[in-house]
Amino acid sequence: MSFMLNYGIWIVLLALIVFIVIAIQRQSQKARALMDESAAINSQARENLERAAGMQDEVLAVARESRDLQAETNRLLAALLEARKKR
Repeated sequence: MSFMLNYGIWIVLLALIVFIVIAIQRQSQKARALMDESAAINSQARENLERAAGMQDEVLAVARESRDLQAETNRLLAALLEARKKR
């Protein structure tokens, strides 16, 4: 009984400190795992943005080509109408 009175509080405090250290360690491991997962998601998002930028450049090139072809079509149609009027 005197042992518990003399050392009981210290044993409880030591057990509490060990419990707190273990709990903090587990939380830090969870936080580290979440950070790693977040980094992977950010990396994938960055790759998707780069791929989207490349696709946007391709779409822009196709749109410019379409515009140029439409201008050529309009020019040819105008020439055709002009030739038809001369008949």
